[in-house]
Amino acid sequence: MRLLNVIDSFAPETGGTLKAMLEFNQELVKQGHVIESLAMGPKPEILPSACGEFHVVGERKSVYGYDPLVLDWLKENVGRFDAVIAHGVWQFHTLATRLACAKQGTPYFVYVHGMLDPWFKHTYPLKHIKKWFYWPWGEYLNLKNARAVFYTGEDEKALARQSFWLYHCREEIVPLGIEPPIKPKPAIIEQFRSATPGLDDAPYLLFLGRIYPKKGADILIEAYRQLRKESVELPHLVVAGPVQDDSFKSTLLGLAEDDPHIHFHEMVQGDQKWGAIAGAGALILPSHQENFGIVVAEALGLGVPALISDKVNIWREVVDDQAGLAEVDTVAGVRDLLTKWCALTDDQRFAMSASAQLAFNKRYDITQATDHLISVLDRCLSN
Repeated sequence: MRLLNVIDSFAPETGGTLKAMLEFNQELVKQGHVIESLAMGPKPEILPSACGEFHVVGERKSVYGYDPLVLDWLKENVGRFDAVIAHGVWQFHTLATRLACAKQGTPYFVYVHGMLDPWFKHTYPLKHIKKWFYWPWGEYLNLKNARAVFYTGEDEKALARQSFWLYHCREEIVPLGIEPPIKPKPAIIEQFRSATPGLDDAPYLLFLGRIYPKKGADILIEAYRQLRKESVELPHLVVAGPVQDDSFKSTLLGLAEDDPHIHFHEMVQGDQKWGAIAGAGALILPSHQENFGIVVAEALGLGVPALISDKVNIWREVVDDQAGLAEVDTVAGVRDLLTKWCALTDDQRFAMSASAQLAFNKRYDITQATDHLISVLDRCLSN
């Protein structure tokens, strides 16, 4: 099969949407499919050669990302492919995909990646009103005219229906997956510790995600500080990720109050990321909205339990598999997460770690996810 992916950006700091696409691409190439991907410039210094061919067109000049060069490229090239998958919504690349595919008669799909969650409507009501002006002629038609719209699970699909009353599309479930991570050598874990002043050999919990309000790092630090003031013995807390909101980062620093048990990192990648995850007692992600949480799957793949909010859409699976704990996305909920984790015995944590590895093998291996994607594509293209 010849497939084209269209995404807003190839910049790694854009987060899980790009990561999810690249994981699929690498496995699709392994299986013998021809994969190309298109995004707007600028072009990153390094793009993974194992993920197919990359095309960078135009340059972002606005938040929406309008650039006629993207549409021109798509009109000239979509005819070469069996299908096109647009990743994400609310950006010009998805509208351009619809217009180009309609002109050339090429079927296209939209992978929403959690971007229709009603959390955005409730949290940013003014932005939601602005989106309503765009929805009827833009995103509504992008979804309606797609051969299918992909959701990672039933929770995401059900929530997406709540964002706009004008909604009609063919819905398909296409779970995400990742390449099984290889546990890093002890030296890699030690390198991460050495790069974290004051951590030394102390046990720690890891928050790994964008420094942005949606991820819940503020309620995590607030809950952590409350328990520390109550003399609860806690592991150290490491907060790592790319900063997407400078004022929010300042808020986090203020909440931490220079606590020597709280450590901040910028974005961690490659060996440093795997060392950070593998060295943690648990990953903690109290997001207010999380479509899938690839970092959760990465942690489980290394046998690291996940402490998450019930707004991470795979929380039921994590709890059912005894691979972690879940609570509501509030300060009180995070306090409960931390308290329950600290109350576990060493044997219980060891058992949870083993369950985390089993959960990954059962649910989140990229080979299974890719096989499912191909079966959905085949079925949708044939009828």
